[in-house]
Amino acid sequence: MPRGTMLVTGGTGGIGGHVARWLAAQGAPHLVLTSRRGPEADGAEELAEELAALGATVTIRACDVADRDAIAALIDE
Repeated sequence: MPRGTMLVTGGTGGIGGHVARWLAAQGAPHLVLTSRRGPEADGAEELAEELAALGATVTIRACDVADRDAIAALIDE
């Protein structure tokens, strides 16, 4: 069973959404989904609601994972 916070890069996209759903179904307590558009991504709000219904707390952040400083700041948060 997953524990703690799970970071899913590309989390609001197709594959990332499937990974997030699987993690939530397996009992992940907190999912941090990143994408370049973050909460403004198409379907992000609906995905967050779906994951919350599976029992996960969801955080969606805009973050370019190619930017080391941005990822470091996200992890520090």
